[in-house]
Amino acid sequence: MIDYLKRVISLAGYKPSVDFELIHTNEQQSEYFFIEEYSEDEFDNFFEVEKTGKIIDDFLKAQKISGLKHVKKNTSLLLLIKVDNIEQGYEDYKNQILYVEEDSYYFRKFVILYSDKAIKNLTHQVTLQELYEKLKAGISDFEKNMFFDESYFLAMEIAIKLPFFVIPQAEESYKTIEERFRDSEKDDLDQNLIEVFCKEENIVEVLTDISEDNKDRDGMLLLIDKMFD
Repeated sequence: MIDYLKRVISLAGYKPSVDFELIHTNEQQSEYFFIEEYSEDEFDNFFEVEKTGKIIDDFLKAQKISGLKHVKKNTSLLLLIKVDNIEQGYEDYKNQILYVEEDSYYFRKFVILYSDKAIKNLTHQVTLQELYEKLKAGISDFEKNMFFDESYFLAMEIAIKLPFFVIPQAEESYKTIEERFRDSEKDDLDQNLIEVFCKEENIVEVLTDISEDNKDRDGMLLLIDKMFD
């Protein structure tokens, strides 16, 4: 899964830092991402495990390197959690996911659940356009049952939780979703997914605004309605 996610973020122009193995940044060095795999036990004890401490140490060290700009304010950790079944994993960890993602210390945190089945059925989606088309094609089924397809759920996590999600242009150049929205008169791609990213500076804020009673399926569908309504 780490290799697949690295491929996804590389399409958005992010490359490994020469100073830290786990930091990926864009050419402008304006945003940084740690990518790390956590076991279920490690995720249960996220704030106490050595792995998290090592990432925090690297983050603090990176702030002291003059060549790494904006590390302090624009760094996120992508936590990959492998589960046997995504629906069950979501039910088991939804409170822990919110707890970790709402933590404001050091850097932003985004949890991505995946399974062997999900990644196997998604790895052939090599381009960001293919991911986007997959989301468009399955949204009706997702609204009925968000766990209807584990690979679809994983694609949706990528689209929602990675703010750099981009759509390729026909001429093979890439623009951010915000740039795509600004140039919308030049093409007729569905604008619903674009609008939610443009209106919300941080998609996690949308998730954390969901009421306590709607943290499961209804809460996710509330967010999806804003994306594809």
